[in-house]
Amino acid sequence: MLLLKRAAAVVAGVAGPIIALRYGRDLDRDRARLRLVERSVVDTPFGQVEYAQAGDGPPVLVVHGVPGSIAGAALKRRVRAG
Repeated sequence: MLLLKRAAAVVAGVAGPIIALRYGRDLDRDRARLRLVERSVVDTPFGQVEYAQAGDGPPVLVVHGVPGSIAGAALKRRVRAG
């Protein structure tokens, strides 16, 4: 059991920093992409709604979860329908 715990510690010690570096790199890339998205706000009877328009073709409505923001929806727009 002690050997298994030591092996897990070694794996975590090696994998942890690698995962953290990749996460930081991916986060920086996604933030750079989001800076390119032009955002607009419209007032509704229920409060403000932030939206973005991009591309051409039929309109698609992408709704993020709660809590969330347009940033999450903008990242999801890479998914294409059928």
